[in-house]
Amino acid sequence: MIDEDGINRGGILAVAGGEDGEAGNVAVQTTSLDIDDKAVIAVSSESGEAGIINIEANNIDLTRGASIRSE
Repeated sequence: MIDEDGINRGGILAVAGGEDGEAGNVAVQTTSLDIDDKAVIAVSSESGEAGIINIEANNIDLTRGASIRSE
């Protein structure tokens, strides 16, 4: 779930590329980012560039298995 409280309860913000393509980019701009309860921000690609995650925040909290990843 993604709402004003952040990303939580297994929510996913993701961009993926296919077999022949590059993944897109993810940009997040906020004062405070809370990612909780196995929620994920991710960029991935099977064969190309995974993409870029750009986060601009004064505070980032990752709790209870949450993650940010580029694969």
